[in-house]
Amino acid sequence: MFSPNTSCRLEVGSVDNINPNHPSAPVAEFKLSTKIRMAGQNRDVEICEFEGAGKKYYEITYEFEASVPYRNEGWTKGQDLNKLDRKKLEEAALKFYQNQWNLLKEKNADLVFSFLFQKEKETTQASYDDEKTLLKIKEAYMKPFTIQSFALEPIKSMIVKFLATEN
Repeated sequence: MFSPNTSCRLEVGSVDNINPNHPSAPVAEFKLSTKIRMAGQNRDVEICEFEGAGKKYYEITYEFEASVPYRNEGWTKGQDLNKLDRKKLEEAALKFYQNQWNLLKEKNADLVFSFLFQKEKETTQASYDDEKTLLKIKEAYMKPFTIQSFALEPIKSMIVKFLATEN
């Protein structure tokens, strides 16, 4: 259980990955919420206590503005697929995956990777992946082109499900 004396101060800072000797710059600061308890014989002494005192679990959400050295497009140009004709959507999905299947079968890595480039660029930028992580990702993507026994099965049936919804 949390003690009334529990405290936490979180400082969010900005660092320069290019110049490691550059000092960090503060972006935001957060302190755990407290409440005042009056103490003393005359109840005239204010004591700050952690508002989560006595709890086994305490969770907060804290927002701050951060600038990053990139801009991700993400899903900003996406559309609500629920509004599209389901049959045409299924046909388009099947056509796309058949094309991917053909590219993998033909071992056309450049074209396969061209479909993955934007997603991987945005993901690795946002995650600040290091070179070791990037090499692992590349190795995973290369398996269909390097493993001799790798084989694809054609799509025989499929079910289209919408797994994401707009908030």
